[in-house]
Amino acid sequence: MTIGRAAFHRAVDSDYRRGVSYAVETFCQVAATSGAREGIAAFVEKRRPQWPD
Repeated sequence: MTIGRAAFHRAVDSDYRRGVSYAVETFCQVAATSGAREGIAAFVEKRRPQWPD
């Protein structure tokens, strides 16, 4: 692999990793909410969710 091509791949991979990191962080913040926990519990228990106020 040429030096230029290797540099390109590193740059592209860096943006991808940053994007994935941001997506994971955002998902974790949302999954920690009481609404998310209730939605998942309702799905598992096969019932309608009772959303918190």
